Amino acid sequence: VTNQQILGAIGILLLLIFVGLMFLEMPKAWILIGLYILTNVFYVHYFKQIPIIDLHIIAIGFMLRVFLGGFVSGVPVSHWLILLTYLLSLILALAKRRGEFLHIEHLESRPVLKGYSLQFIDLTMVLLIAVTVMSYIMYSLSPVVMNHFGSQNFYLSSILVVIGLLRYLQLSIVYERTESPTQIIFEDRFIQATLASWILLIGFLLYR
Repeated sequence: VTNQQILGAIGILLLLIFVGLMFLEMPKAWILIGLYILTNVFYVHYFKQIPIIDLHIIAIGFMLRVFLGGFVSGVPVSHWLILLTYLLSLILALAKRRGEFLHIEHLESRPVLKGYSLQFIDLTMVLLIAVTVMSYIMYSLSPVVMNHFGSQNFYLSSILVVIGLLRYLQLSIVYERTESPTQIIFEDRFIQATLASWILLIGFLLYR
C-alpha cells in the first residue's frame, strides 16, 4: 500500500463523514473534527519530535474520537470514559515508543526517542497502569454505573481489567512485543480470552 493510496482512502473517509454530518446538522461534531484534524497536523509537523508532549497529543486524538462518537450517537460521554481513554492511550503510545526504541537501529532516524530510555518508559507504563486500574475501580463503584447496570457487582470486572493490563505489561517488558498494539490484540490468545470474559461478564450484569 502506497502513501498516495492511504491518503486517498483518508480523503474518501473524511468526505463521507462531512456529508453525513451535513445531513445530521451537528455543529459540535464539525468543531471536534476540525480540532482532530488540526491536532494531527500540529502533531506531524511539530509535536511529534517533542518527548512526552508527543504522547499526550496522541491521547488527545483518542479523546476527541470518543467525544465525536458521543455527539454523533447522542449518547452522553462519561468523564470516567474520557479519563480511561486518555490513560489507555498513553499506555499504548508508550508501548509503541518502547518497541521503536528496541528495534530501530539508528536512533537518529527518530530524534524524539532521545528523550526516552527503557527505564523511563517501563516506570511510566507501570505508573499509568496503576492509575488506570484505580480509575476503573472508581468508575465501577460510581452510583451512575451501579444504577445503569442495576447491580452493585460491576466492580468484579476490575479483576479482568487488572489481568488484561498485567498481560499487556508482560508482553511489553518481558517478551518485548510492543511494536503494534493492534496486532497483539488480534494475535494474543490470553488478551483475547480476557476481553471475551470481560464482555461476557458485562453482558451477564446487563441482561441477567
